[in-house]
Amino acid sequence: MEKTTLLECTMMNATLRRIETLRLVPRAPHWITVTEIVERLDALDYPVTLRTIQRDLMEMASLFPLDYELKGRLYRWRWLESAEVLDLPGMSPQTALSFFLAEQYLFEMMPPHVTSSLEPHFNRARNVLSQRKSKRFGGWLDKVRVLPETQNLLPPPVNQSAADTIYASLLEDSQITAEYKKRGNDTPKHYKVIHPLGLVFRQRVIYLVASVGGYDTPIQFALHRFVSAKMIHKAIRIPKGFDLDHYIQSGSFAYLLGDSFQIELLFAANRGAHLKETPLSLDQIIEVLDDGRIRVKATVKNSNQLRWWILGFGDEVEVVSPCSFRDEFTALLKRMLGNYN
Repeated sequence: MEKTTLLECTMMNATLRRIETLRLVPRAPHWITVTEIVERLDALDYPVTLRTIQRDLMEMASLFPLDYELKGRLYRWRWLESAEVLDLPGMSPQTALSFFLAEQYLFEMMPPHVTSSLEPHFNRARNVLSQRKSKRFGGWLDKVRVLPETQNLLPPPVNQSAADTIYASLLEDSQITAEYKKRGNDTPKHYKVIHPLGLVFRQRVIYLVASVGGYDTPIQFALHRFVSAKMIHKAIRIPKGFDLDHYIQSGSFAYLLGDSFQIELLFAANRGAHLKETPLSLDQIIEVLDDGRIRVKATVKNSNQLRWWILGFGDEVEVVSPCSFRDEFTALLKRMLGNYN
């Protein structure tokens, strides 16, 4: 094998340096100065001068959609917002499928600046999957569906400017001030200080969990009811012991109406069989009666959600106990019958 010449080594090193330079340049609207590029290349063991990098970028600008401007005495660079993703190596069909599914099912959960930066990757993924060589993976999109657990509803329109501010405040742990319309009120209420703590996505509605002013008790704001929001560059105050998962598990989104209790339900034959695989609670007891009906006993939270779930089975379930809960359903069904009379 022939020995690599000094010239070839120099050319190879220059090529690798230029590749790393392109990777360091951000996409619009963000910029990076030549000085910052030199510092980062030096950290990657590519010692180089400002003049060399500026010359490299000028030459590559004739081949790639790069943009630059003179800021004071320094040049700064960025990729054009419309530039395609530079794949080194190219995006595989498997990766493209992952990006496509992320766009379909995770898009609304991502902060706005993240989705905008990922847009070129989403576009590239669609192109890869549409290519003939990706037909096998593209076919996967016709074979997978995610179904809602309840009646499918259209998401409410959200004030995008307010939403962007709220997402940004969550990322930066900053307070916000906002105008918010409560349900049934046409006049928005002004909140001088809101401490954003987390977002919860539930049945096409996004909820901001936050504390207000000097109070520590978290409350919920529906994102689509924000009329406006402005970030206050002050750190939020997190209530002592607050944890978003614990907040949810405590029943804050289940609309609790009292203490937990043991329920007994009697399902029509095979109707409650799914509870063998997805039980109501850890202490659930399930048995099949001689006539095929299924008896279920479990400790459950006293919530509106429980009531909606039971009503969803119609006449294929009977509330056996506790007596007070059975009486509640008896009265409810009589009122429902009255509506149809």
